[in-house]
Amino acid sequence: LGGWGVEVKLTRTRADKPSLTQRAQVSNSWGADVFLSLHSNAAGNGGWYDARGLSCITSSGPESANRNKLARAILDRARKAGVVLRSDTPAHDMSLTVLTKTAAPAALIEYGFHTSREDVALLKDPAYRDTLAQITAQGVCDYLGVERREEPGADEWAAEAWRKAKKR
Repeated sequence: LGGWGVEVKLTRTRADKPSLTQRAQVSNSWGADVFLSLHSNAAGNGGWYDARGLSCITSSGPESANRNKLARAILDRARKAGVVLRSDTPAHDMSLTVLTKTAAPAALIEYGFHTSREDVALLKDPAYRDTLAQITAQGVCDYLGVERREEPGADEWAAEAWRKAKKR
């Protein structure tokens, strides 16, 4: 979230696959303000299925808890962007390690179903994935109360630096 003034730390890469407990520990040792776990969902008994849409899961209520405020901020951004929602309220699951072992408000986002023809077509589309990234970033910033700062272009930056240098 470079231009947004938010620092992001990944707990997993393609080469490095820490356990779920280790991911929560990374978040806790870093002192994260929020923790997100990003996924695609599945339903049915194999093959295509009709379940579809984005959902957010947190560990539990109450709905006034910060974890649920975070999830609702992301869901609100998704709704405004026209993303199909599985549910417009957070679901709860106390069995998910990354939601129960993190000190920071945590949400697990299911971006759609890889068992749904409609969701798969969307998830393969780079523009749609960019939309998902934007709504996630905007939802986190909404929750944190952070406004996006536009990064100045090279010409704008150079002109500003020159003005400051001449002043001195």
